[in-house]
Amino acid sequence: MNGETTKGSVLIVDDVPENLQVLGNVLLQKGLDVGFATNGEEALEAVQYSKPDLILLDIMMPGISGITVCQKLKSNPETQDIPVIFLTAKTQPEDIIKGFEVGAVDYVTKPFNSGELLARVMTQLELKKSRDLIAKQIEELMELNATKDKFFSIIAHDLRGPFSGLLGLTDLLSQEGESMNQEEIIDLIKKMHQTLKNQYSLLENLLQWASIQTQRLRPQPIKVNLLRTAKDVISLLQANADKKDIEIINEILPEHNVFVDKQMITSVIHNLLTNAIKFSFEGGKIIFESVYAENGILLKVIDNGVGIPDEVKSKLFKIDKHHSTLGTKNEKGSGLGLILCKEMVEKNGGKIWAERNTNASGTTFFVLLPEAN
Repeated sequence: MNGETTKGSVLIVDDVPENLQVLGNVLLQKGLDVGFATNGEEALEAVQYSKPDLILLDIMMPGISGITVCQKLKSNPETQDIPVIFLTAKTQPEDIIKGFEVGAVDYVTKPFNSGELLARVMTQLELKKSRDLIAKQIEELMELNATKDKFFSIIAHDLRGPFSGLLGLTDLLSQEGESMNQEEIIDLIKKMHQTLKNQYSLLENLLQWASIQTQRLRPQPIKVNLLRTAKDVISLLQANADKKDIEIINEILPEHNVFVDKQMITSVIHNLLTNAIKFSFEGGKIIFESVYAENGILLKVIDNGVGIPDEVKSKLFKIDKHHSTLGTKNEKGSGLGLILCKEMVEKNGGKIWAERNTNASGTTFFVLLPEAN
């Protein structure tokens, strides 16, 4: 059953072939996607493979009764939200009450009236669609609320906190500057410069991330050569790598072109290389590679640094799991670089993930991007 291409999907469960045929014809003529099961066991098995939007379920069947099937469906979190309409020849109040007690939303009596059956089915399908939409909106609102809370938490802690240290340094300089020698003053200035540099980087990332969230930063995809883009980024960060004697090897294939926003993918590569340098040891090595993949071009950024612990891996790309770790020489980061990478890659129709290297230390970041025709 495929409810995405029809008005909805319905599973009919009845042990009488004639009933299946009649009900199926009525629903198919309405443009619904219809599946069939001749007993309770088949029905329970069918919903494990494809969940319908609605189940028409006969009460009286050999083997497992419709009542028992409904109870099993409602006790399973995966199927409990599928509405069930009972098909029954029984009209005794206690039987109808029993059906509602186990979770049915309605019932239709045999012999069937096509107009009544369709009206009840379409009503329940519309209600199901509305419930699904509301559930999705609630989930999105909860995610947005969590994101907003984390955003303000980052501003309150990571953006404000370091200023106390900066104020302390300037206070020390203003109070005791006259008694300090040139070397001490230069050391303080370097510390203030590094603090301001880190804060500027965080502020820049926050503003860029906020622009993506508010849709102000939209991708404008063009044909971009990965090799040239990586070369430009490497030249910008070469001095950072040289400080730790890290070798950067660019093995991206020259023919690999991707269809992406050039500024965004440059920012992604910049963040990934910065991250690789940060977590690489002195004398380490960072390798850029690219290969053809089934759905585009796969870029790899490989380092032989500290690697990613399993408990950290799940937090890398999530704003609500904001995570920042010091580098191998105590380099600080905003914790937003990889989150921005994920946002930008996905905005360009790609995917990003990370894996710990199996045969050596370090990490490989994978970025799958659409190939330019």
